[in-house]
Amino acid sequence: MIRMMRDILTILAVLAGTISALAQKDTLELNFEGSDIVVKLNNSISEATLDSLLCSYGTCMSEMDSLWSSSEKVTPLGWLLEDYGGEFIQLRKPITSLSGSISQEEVSTLEETGAEAVEQARFGANRLKFPLSVFEIENGTTFVLDGYKNAKEVYLAGSFNQWNPKADLMTKTSEGWELTKVLAVGKHLYKFVVDGKWVDDPSNKQTQDDGHWGNNSVYFKTNHRFYLEGYQKARKVFLSGSFNWWKERDVRMQKDATGWYVDVYLEDGNYEYRFIVDGTWISDPANPNQHPNEYGDYNSVLSIGTPTRFRLDGFGEATNVLLTGTFNNWDKERLTMTRSGNGWEIDYVLAPGNYEYKFIVDGTWILDPANKVVNGADDYRNSLIAIAPNAHFALPGFANAEHVFLSGSFNGWSTTGYQMDRRNNEWLIDLNLHPGKYTYKFIVDGEWMTDPNNQLFENNEFGEYNSVYWVE
Repeated sequence: MIRMMRDILTILAVLAGTISALAQKDTLELNFEGSDIVVKLNNSISEATLDSLLCSYGTCMSEMDSLWSSSEKVTPLGWLLEDYGGEFIQLRKPITSLSGSISQEEVSTLEETGAEAVEQARFGANRLKFPLSVFEIENGTTFVLDGYKNAKEVYLAGSFNQWNPKADLMTKTSEGWELTKVLAVGKHLYKFVVDGKWVDDPSNKQTQDDGHWGNNSVYFKTNHRFYLEGYQKARKVFLSGSFNWWKERDVRMQKDATGWYVDVYLEDGNYEYRFIVDGTWISDPANPNQHPNEYGDYNSVLSIGTPTRFRLDGFGEATNVLLTGTFNNWDKERLTMTRSGNGWEIDYVLAPGNYEYKFIVDGTWILDPANKVVNGADDYRNSLIAIAPNAHFALPGFANAEHVFLSGSFNGWSTTGYQMDRRNNEWLIDLNLHPGKYTYKFIVDGEWMTDPNNQLFENNEFGEYNSVYWVE
């Protein structure tokens, strides 16, 4: 009872700060009716916004018709669909089902940044029992559920099909059930739905809390194989690196006829790693790219993905130019740039995201003169770059303004914000943001203002308004 009351109070606190704001545009209503929480979504808002809201409750627009025609009308996240097709779409869920920590999937539309179906994974290695229940074939990824021979229907549901329990019907075999799907590289969550009952994969030791007192099975579609040739007499070989915080026994390698291997998923970026052979740490003898470590030895270096080119024009008299930033913890020695034409260059792989950086020219730190987008103030200003930007902000006009900043929930409402660049009669900035909802404002020469070209807004704690930006 104490836990449930704590959760109810938490929900009320969240509602107090956001429900009136969203209701300002008649987009979303949330109410308590007895022991239930009731959500009403305006069916007349933009399709993109409505789809984003519905997905956060477990069922996107593409599944609404089938859900409404089903007998149970319950989304994978436990919301009962009560009304559909009219002015509002109404969902209901018992408050008691929100006991424990409140997940972003439960109330993502109430939070500043929304929720993803799967949190981004930097690294992953599978932990499947033999015989494998998930494996790669030429045409895709095959999922297998042994047993359940008396079941009438078995479906595969997961983050790859918006947890739709009726999207992917599995085929019955002599041993059980199977289905082949085409998956993107990366992390995937899944369960089997056996005659309406949700079942995690009994042959998969890699799991994640599903937020409903159970677990989701986790599968990584891999994109890189680490291989160590030889060492046939070794008993155990492990992989350790910056991608798994140098854990010593986290990733065990498998033995084949000529050496040891492990298949992993790695997000785009730069990594250092070593092998541990029967307790002895060694660098990768097949990888010539190495970097000294703090133990007087070397770590092997691996880059995954397409590199970004950083260039600094001029400074022909300089003898040593380096690149440093948030992507390498502001290291002052490692990323040495090379002379190229009338300047300096370096290629460096970065995962999608936003990064601050500077150049160090013969010991002097400078901003990138070719990049007008910066973050910070005074002596703490850094150039800002977005890799794979998916959010675009523009403020037309204000030609006489000296500085225009973007500030919002994505940068902690910084009073200096992200300084925007003026091009083609408007102030611009691109960012990489996770899927979800964000609130923001522009700061024009010290004056805060909402986005005049964005019709989505909500009120804030100051009795004013913030603009709203959804990333799908």
